[in-house]
Amino acid sequence: MKSDPFETPAPRLVTPRLTLRGARASDLDDLMAITSDPEVRRYIPHLQQSRRDVWHRLLRQAGQWVLQGFGGWMVVETSSGQIVGQIGFHDHQEPPLPLLDGLPEAGWLIASAAQGKGFAREAVAAALRWADQSLRGEGVFCKIDAQNTASLRLAINLRFLEVSRMFEDECELVVLLRERGG
Repeated sequence: MKSDPFETPAPRLVTPRLTLRGARASDLDDLMAITSDPEVRRYIPHLQQSRRDVWHRLLRQAGQWVLQGFGGWMVVETSSGQIVGQIGFHDHQEPPLPLLDGLPEAGWLIASAAQGKGFAREAVAAALRWADQSLRGEGVFCKIDAQNTASLRLAINLRFLEVSRMFEDECELVVLLRERGG
């Protein structure tokens, strides 16, 4: 796909090693590579895999920013310019619990080659700082596969607290809540 200067209207967030920026149409191939990686998909069985599904993921990201004032970011390693993941906030209009109604769901995925370098922590922490300053709600929640110890550890370190467990797509999910300013 050719170069595309247009970005989703997401605020640009910069950390010591990463730039979080809005999605571009030209990100499709990089996002396809990340979402089709079996190691990335390991704890996210519903993760889109077809080119069409990943394209729709990018379109939903843009739509969330336009309609709700929040959405996702592409995570770019600043020094290399390489896309290493995607994170953000989403409203699927189906909260897993009534107490989470109206709260955005946080989610993150990091390319397997970039895992273990602290990129997820750095990117999610930046996104949460933005959420604390920019979102009107009382917090955000996330759902993490109970077997995904790395993401659970990250969420707990970033002050998410377990509020429930549920089953979805034959996986046990831990539902965690992080109150505003957590």
